[in-house]
Amino acid sequence: MENIKKKIILAEDDSTFSMLLKFRLEEEGFLIFQIDDGLKVINLINKVSPDLFICDIMLPNISGLEIVEKIKQNKKYKFPILIISNANQGIISNKIMELGANDFLSKPFNLKELISKINKLL
Repeated sequence: MENIKKKIILAEDDSTFSMLLKFRLEEEGFLIFQIDDGLKVINLINKVSPDLFICDIMLPNISGLEIVEKIKQNKKYKFPILIISNANQGIISNKIMELGANDFLSKPFNLKELISKINKLL
């Protein structure tokens, strides 16, 4: 039986950082869908049905926090959410968890740490 790749949406507006993460996560066997605009995230989620959503807080048009809120308000979405950000870790991580995100990773981070968190959430 063929191993089905886990689908991850990566919402990150830093294109260089996003391409690096996509490359490394695809090496780990994940199928990565990149998006850099908060307004387009929900449409991509509906199209892809991801196994995991990784989101930066600072996105154009709609913040990552607003996106988490929208996702958690819709009961049909069952996938875990991992927030990545270089914003103030203590304040932001509390707010993120209150909104319903599953985990938080502060930038800059170690790639092994990211992969470990992804595997834990999946």
